[in-house]
Parts: sequence; C-alpha cells; structure tokens
Amino acid sequence: MSSKLLSRVRSLLERQERIGVDDCQELFQVKDLAAIATLARIPRERRHGRNAHYRAIVPLTVATVDDLAQAGGQLEPESGAVGIAVRPDGQAAATLGALMELQSAMRLLPLPATLFISAGIIARAAEATGSSIPEAVQALAGGGGVFINGDEAELSDATFRTAHTAAAIPFPQWLAVHRAAHAAGLKTGASMLYTVHDRPAEYAAHLQAIRQLQDETNGFVQFVPMGVQNRDVAEWYLVAPTAAQSLRVVAVARMFLDSIPHIAVAPSLITSEESFVALSYGANMVDSTIAVGDVCSDEGLGVAAAEGASLPVIAASTARQRGGILPRTIHSRIVESRHIPVPMDAAFGEISSLTILAQQ
Repeated sequence: MSSKLLSRVRSLLERQERIGVDDCQELFQVKDLAAIATLARIPRERRHGRNAHYRAIVPLTVATVDDLAQAGGQLEPESGAVGIAVRPDGQAAATLGALMELQSAMRLLPLPATLFISAGIIARAAEATGSSIPEAVQALAGGGGVFINGDEAELSDATFRTAHTAAAIPFPQWLAVHRAAHAAGLKTGASMLYTVHDRPAEYAAHLQAIRQLQDETNGFVQFVPMGVQNRDVAEWYLVAPTAAQSLRVVAVARMFLDSIPHIAVAPSLITSEESFVALSYGANMVDSTIAVGDVCSDEGLGVAAAEGASLPVIAASTARQRGGILPRTIHSRIVESRHIPVPMDAAFGEISSLTILAQQ
C-alpha cells in the first residue's frame, strides 16, 4: 500500500494537483522517511529552490511596559537582528488597552518592533474589554506592527482539546480570529500540535481546516508544526516527539498545504540540528521567535500523572523566551546545510544578506 500511495502522491505533486485528506492521513503513517523527504522536496524546491528563510528578529517576552523598556536596552548589538518580536504575557496581554499601550511603547525601542500575539490573546482581551473579535483585530491593526502567530491552534479535534488543551480557545474561535485578521488585511501564521503518540486522522483533519480557510482568505503566510514538550514525565520517551515524527510532520505539511508559502521549524521545539535537517524535508524557514513554553506544561506532570493519562495535559504557559538561537547563527547554519540563507523582516519581507553579514 505504501508504494502505491507514494507513487500516487508523486504523480499529484508533479502535476501540481492537490493531495486529498485520505492520502494525507496515510502519509502520516509512512515509515520510509527518505521517500517522504523526496516527495516533500518537489513542492519545496518548486516554490523556493535552495533558499532557506529566517526572520532576522529577536524575541522579547514581557509582562509590563517597564519590562519592555528594560529588555530593549539589553539587546545584543551584534545579534544580526533587524527587528524585535515583542511577545506579551500576563498583565501586558490581559486587555485590549494593555496591548495597545504596548504597541505605543514599542516605538521607543532601538529596532523596529512587531507585536507577536496569538488568536487566544486577542479573543480573551476582546472579551475582557467588551469588544467583538473583529473590533479588537481592527484596533490592533490600526496600531501597526502586529503579527498574529499560530499559537493555540493545537489540534482541531474537540475531544483532544477538551482533554489536553483546555486552556486554549475553541478551534472555531481560533479560525474566527484569523479570518477577521485576514479580512483586516493582516497576514497571519498557522500551526498544528503533534504529540508523542501519532494521530494521523486528527492531523489530516486539522490541516484540512487550515487549508480550507487559506482557500477562503489567502491570509496565512506561515505554518509551523509544534511538538508537545512534556515535563517531569516518568518515561524519557514521552518527553517529546521523535526526530522521525517531527520530520514527517514537516514533510506532509509541505505536500498538503500547497497554498501556504512558508513551512517553518522552530529550533526551540526540536533540536537545533533537526531544524536544519528539516530544510531537506520540506521546510524552508527556521523560526526562532517561538518559545518552548508555547506547547508545554510549566507545572510538571509527576510520575503519578504520567502513569494515569494517555497523554500529558498541556497547561497554559508562563514561560519566558530563553535567549535562543541568534539570527547571525541561523544564517551561518543555513550555509552549512548547503542552502542559501534569505533573511526576512517581521512582515516576511526579504532583506539583503549584507545587512546581516555586516554585523558579524
């Protein structure tokens, strides 16, 4: 069955025709990673050639406006960054007014700054302020410098979300925020959570929902697979998905999401080495703005919890973004991986590599 599936998918990709949901589900069960990589490179190289993109920006997670000013003064001058991704947390993300205050304060930073927020932050801030989601999106879009990332997409399956991602907003509401953002002229990111236990049917359904909204709005510019990071589990193999699982998700996403320009990997969610290997499995972008805390439990599960659940519960995170991998380092590693580095700003606009190299 696998050989027939791979042959059929290759034929579709070469004719630039779409892969169906059933084939997508079966691709998640193929164990031959080399074959999967070969297929994923067809659409990847057609769209991007040997180019490998990265946003030359550094992330800052802040809870108050004062945090923003302090963190902005500690930026490393030779990081290779041309901008800052400001990720609000706690008080700074509580209301629409707090988010807009942060937008105003961002103008005082030494580099151009963009507010990186999730659909969940917008939905909860809108509710706290008594605004509708479209009104909240319009207000933030009017303040300028905002990017709605793919956080809290999790998995669309309602049963999974109830059991494991209860802190996230419902998936229909996640779609509604992104639909409103696209209507307001904003480009946004999408994502999918994948786990230590393969869930082919749920993955295929989730990707289909994202592809359907993209067909409607053409507003997604990026898709990021996000592996669950489980803390304090008894069994080491439940800590995170394997490298094979991560690379397979990347490859299938590139084949299925034909209308989304960038398939990105996050070094904070897989190993740094896997991130650059993934460039040969369909990914074309390395995104250092994603925090480990986006998809893990801060509270720890403990041995008893790990033994009593089929999958560890994912709690809302308050983790701070660690220093992470700097843009200049990403640039060098892309060269080492035999790809052509293409730096981008926060709005996914390409910038000259000379801008980055001049700082090294």
